[in-house]
Amino acid sequence: MPPHIRDLMRGKRLALWGRILEDLHYPDTTLIQDIVQGFPLSGWMPASGVFPASVKQPVLTMEALLAGLDSFNAKVKSQMSMRQDSTLEAETWAETIKELEKGWIWEDPDQSWSGKCVARRFGIHQGEKTRVIDDCSVCGLNRTVGLREKFVLQSIDQMCAMLCLSLRNAKGERHPQVVGRTFDLKAAYKQFGLRMEDRDLLRIAVTDPARDAPVLVGLNALPFGGWVQWQDFCECLWQPGSLAWQV
Repeated sequence: MPPHIRDLMRGKRLALWGRILEDLHYPDTTLIQDIVQGFPLSGWMPASGVFPASVKQPVLTMEALLAGLDSFNAKVKSQMSMRQDSTLEAETWAETIKELEKGWIWEDPDQSWSGKCVARRFGIHQGEKTRVIDDCSVCGLNRTVGLREKFVLQSIDQMCAMLCLSLRNAKGERHPQVVGRTFDLKAAYKQFGLRMEDRDLLRIAVTDPARDAPVLVGLNALPFGGWVQWQDFCECLWQPGSLAWQV
């Protein structure tokens, strides 16, 4: 593994997970390999074999993005000059410090915007919690993503349909007790790393209230606000008949 992914994966039983997926005949046979190499945030996402086929073309080619970096970065600088509420800025920076300490991000010692695709980090209040958003749309990176499949996650409609089918199959007899469990991954999107190409290209601009200029940080783990090859492990968790349901 690349060093930044090795640090994120320390203590995780990837070989066991891979064996479980193999025993379940999970359609995506390269999921563990993708985790080891890091997930992409740009370009065409590989097909997983799990979701229905549905092509969505990229809006931008990577060549066009790289040629227009100066324009995109100027837009981000303009947005960063419009400051948020001072309390929200301080809370956003505090969350950034936590991510730095955990190794999810790293402060770029160069602090140069040249040749980098710079996204913008801002904070939002969700109840009593402050969540940081890494806006990878403003820098054009999300526009380079092409999809070969349509994301389909199981919702309450599918759950109700399964229960109705089960009740019909009972044919008037007493139905067995229904038992369910919800799996909520802690900092789920921070459990997986970026592939090297995107790690080298992408930077996040975040406001440090104590400095006059935005601070550029690099990413080791996935950002909340960027396209990524989520169809693999999201579907692994939620698809009926897969790991979470079997457990």
